[in-house]
Amino acid sequence: MITVNELQNFLEDNERQILAMDRMNLLKINAIDEETGVNIPGISYICCVDWPVGVTPFSQYSCSDGTDLLGIYDKENKKLYHKRINSLILNDELKSVVDGIGSINFKNLYRLVVKEVDNILQKEYQSLRVQKQIENYNYKNSDFKESFIEQRIEIFFEKGIKVYGETKEYELRLTAYDYAKLISDKKYAKDLAMRYLFNKPEYRDVTNFEVNIEAYIYRQAKLNFYRNINLNDDDKKLLSLFKGISEANNARTVKIEYQQGNKSTEITVNVDEIRRRYDHSDGYSFSEYVITTMKATDKFYKDFKDEEDNRLGHILLKGIKKVKYGRKVLFEEK
Repeated sequence: MITVNELQNFLEDNERQILAMDRMNLLKINAIDEETGVNIPGISYICCVDWPVGVTPFSQYSCSDGTDLLGIYDKENKKLYHKRINSLILNDELKSVVDGIGSINFKNLYRLVVKEVDNILQKEYQSLRVQKQIENYNYKNSDFKESFIEQRIEIFFEKGIKVYGETKEYELRLTAYDYAKLISDKKYAKDLAMRYLFNKPEYRDVTNFEVNIEAYIYRQAKLNFYRNINLNDDDKKLLSLFKGISEANNARTVKIEYQQGNKSTEITVNVDEIRRRYDHSDGYSFSEYVITTMKATDKFYKDFKDEEDNRLGHILLKGIKKVKYGRKVLFEEK
């Protein structure tokens, strides 16, 4: 197995292109500028190869003709930038050697491009055009209200606090050449950012720039709705019900005291199912299939299905009077 010094000497040696190892060789290839056809000064691809003949590292992800890109070496600054080392190709000893020379992961370069993408988008997000679109966003209450209530129900059943932040899903798809150019000139990050933004994603007729603007307008309109939301009595009852049920830690089932017209009953329901099967569209109700046994489900459906008030035979939110876990009352209608 090679040592840190052996790897460092190999990287620094202008004449040496191959470093023999136990299971494979390391191959050093001059990085060529695809625009000019000449070498990028001081930049080399470092590859793991079975046969170091006629190989080119096209991508940081792909393995072609027995070649896998390990990293890119910047001789002028004596830095090795490397991809995530695949343990199926490289053993832990080589990883420790790579770490030992103070190497830098490609993700640090990737962040430079993401930062440029963010900078360009943030300026547009603050533009009058985008702000007007957020202000005039056309939505129905149902578009955002259901997700608002679902988020809060999820929070009830989670330990700790869940923060719903903005997620970025930039697919930059940088190649080994992109990284080589970026290492030699950090300003190249802006060119890569512009390439990403003004390319069209697969199956879309608009550019990534417009895709991100649309997503931002939707998120901000949604947040504005959340800040100013007015819950009706059924919304408040639903949240109060779930908040109470969530306080019965690890409860698999709870008992519901139910009344509809002049009929009443007590049913045992599955907690996970009642979380999944509530329905705003049918007047705030739950499927009868949240009941734990088929016999009890069939009886409930037969007793409470009503063509005028409960045509689907569901458990209506307005009919739930009390929820208990053992002797503990989790919810009671006021």
